[in-house]
Amino acid sequence: VDNDAGIVRFVRDGVERAYAITFLAMDVDEVGADVPLGQQLVRLAWEHFSSAYPESATAPDDAATDEPSAPAAEGDGGDLPGA
Repeated sequence: VDNDAGIVRFVRDGVERAYAITFLAMDVDEVGADVPLGQQLVRLAWEHFSSAYPESATAPDDAATDEPSAPAAEGDGGDLPGA
């Protein structure tokens, strides 16, 4: 069983946004065989939220941050990016 969960936080136009993501897998014959699927699902979720909250071309100057373009995540540091 490979399970992972996390809260993904990101900043757009000076506003912090967040979403929770969970990946639960069981009955996988080989240890870690489900990790590529989990990574694909996490990437799809990020692409959705990234496009749902795009960076505006007229972001206020005080909204400039050193935030990475990919999400920052809180979690147990498991195998899945963004978790």
